[in-house]
Amino acid sequence: TDAVHLTSLQYEMYLRESGEKQDRTWRMDTGEESIPGGVSAARVVPGTRDPIGLLYALRATDWKNSPELRVPVFEGRHLYDVQARLAEGASQVKVPAGQFNASQIRVRVFERGRELTDTNFSVWLADDAGRTPVLIEAALPIGSARVELTGRR
Repeated sequence: TDAVHLTSLQYEMYLRESGEKQDRTWRMDTGEESIPGGVSAARVVPGTRDPIGLLYALRATDWKNSPELRVPVFEGRHLYDVQARLAEGASQVKVPAGQFNASQIRVRVFERGRELTDTNFSVWLADDAGRTPVLIEAALPIGSARVELTGRR
């Protein structure tokens, strides 16, 4: 990820499942830079993030002055349009790491203009200087997930 703009430069996938191993790497090709020969590339629009880059973009957004973020996201196979919005009001979130004042960011995912109604998630960012992600809840076609902050270093 580009540290200044938080845009993704390369997407890497390391999958270990059912005794099989898959390692894939794609350069994010916006057409603005030359891609070295012999490198797999995925053509994306400028500003595209990978899923982890999206989390950093959510943390970097000034939600008090910009209550919505729209960004393309590439996850190794598909290019999605993501819309994130600040939910009304701050809330108290209790996770194993403690209780936090946090802002909920609701994320909706679109593919080719159609919302994926079976795919959405929310991220609660602590009201601290680092906007620490304290809770992530996701609903996906394969099931649901809840990721909680368990400690701080």
